[in-house]
Amino acid sequence: MKVKGVVCILSLIFGIGFLVMQAAFGETLFKDDFENEDIGQMPSQWEFFGGAEGQGAEVVKDPRDPTNKVFFVNSPVWVGPLPEGAWAPKDQSFLKWTNYVFEGDFMVDDPTKLFAFNYRATDYDNLLHYNTRRWATGIVGLYKREKAQWTGAVTEIQHPTEANVWYSAQVIAEGDHHVLKMKEAKDKTDFEKIDPLIEVDVVGTNLDSGTINVMVYGYADNLIVYVGSKDVQLGGKFATTWAQIKADYGHQ
Repeated sequence: MKVKGVVCILSLIFGIGFLVMQAAFGETLFKDDFENEDIGQMPSQWEFFGGAEGQGAEVVKDPRDPTNKVFFVNSPVWVGPLPEGAWAPKDQSFLKWTNYVFEGDFMVDDPTKLFAFNYRATDYDNLLHYNTRRWATGIVGLYKREKAQWTGAVTEIQHPTEANVWYSAQVIAEGDHHVLKMKEAKDKTDFEKIDPLIEVDVVGTNLDSGTINVMVYGYADNLIVYVGSKDVQLGGKFATTWAQIKADYGHQ
């Protein structure tokens, strides 16, 4: 048997095994690390979702590491009746997402500004909102926006954070049960071993499906949405995918 044939067969076996493991342990619904985007442009997978657009959003160099590309959103204030702006993936099928895990890195370089991840967002007027603000005193909270009205905090806690430090956040939405975790991005401890900052049941709402958003002001990177266990790793940037493996070894 020719070496080329052996390589193809081994590659096929490896690929099938990879897909079986992926099906058994998890499925990635969305991911973006912005590395293939152009500086100064809106990332190709994203669009404005609603609110006050402010100074917009674009891909920029990471202020802490100029070799890294990140997503910067800049809408820190209300404009008339419009709250701060939010940006979401373009794919409209994401509006049907129900139970999932959303992880992402974020950083704010101005301690007076607020940064937020939204999830289960069907449109700008109906969403769940996870923000970090008042950086000096440290408040992390989960909030609801329904029918274009902020309906108050589900819960808030004291949790000090610092400007110019990258953090990683995880949101788990499973039915009415919601878990929010956070750590410094340089901390490589798996989120499974991190205690929740917030763990609460959100009842009496219709916020049971929807996409993700990046909102208000700050930098975001390494965004991933998945169900089950992650089938890729976040090590600052995403690990090699099966498509890359196949390109490297599958058809030589």
